[in-house]
Amino acid sequence: LGFEQEQLVYLPYAETLSNEYSLRDALEKCDQQTALLRQSLKQIPGVQGVSQANHGFGPGESWTNLFFLTEGESMQNMRVNGVDEHYLPTLAATLIDGRNFNPELSTDRKQAVIVNETLLQQFQLSGPGDYLPGPYKDFQIIGVVNDFHINSLHEQLSPAFLTMNVGGVLDVTENLSTSSLVPVVLLKLTEGNPQKVLAQVKTNWEQLFPGKPFDYRFVDDRLQRQYDNEQRLGTLFTL
Repeated sequence: LGFEQEQLVYLPYAETLSNEYSLRDALEKCDQQTALLRQSLKQIPGVQGVSQANHGFGPGESWTNLFFLTEGESMQNMRVNGVDEHYLPTLAATLIDGRNFNPELSTDRKQAVIVNETLLQQFQLSGPGDYLPGPYKDFQIIGVVNDFHINSLHEQLSPAFLTMNVGGVLDVTENLSTSSLVPVVLLKLTEGNPQKVLAQVKTNWEQLFPGKPFDYRFVDDRLQRQYDNEQRLGTLFTL
């Protein structure tokens, strides 16, 4: 897949947001709540990394698709995912050029992007220091990440980029397509007993968001099936 999916779990986050928020307000609210959640979860033994993103992985989790016309009136598209500075380290994805996001830099929070290899090649960009094409010309590339698959190995790789300012990207987008814009919290677990770790994660979640559903999904489907089997066995032994 192009990143370390083992022991990687994501928690769908949309249920913690009220319908009264606009998209931009919802994303900002999510960022604020994620900061609280991250502080809480990173204290749990067995949680190695915590990150936030606008999209997860797997069926129905395709990144937001941006459509735009080039100067030659050719329709092009790119995919985008809004993330924080912990995203790439949590995935253990490889930066092959440039650097990661730095939230202390206002330019990173507003206009910095990290692109995949496919985007760089398709639009013939030079790398860090260059800018995105089309209406996104104010967004500057600070890093290049190795290509990785979002849904499956069978899906064709698309030009894609990461940003800390997805609201700013959407502001200059006339045509977009998204199957879901459901913020998620990504957890990287250490090797060991995920049942015990996730039980503590659930406790912390319910303390921060009482009454809100707690759900999780393993990025690695094999681990998901294994964990589900262990849960069923555990239930049988407690009957």
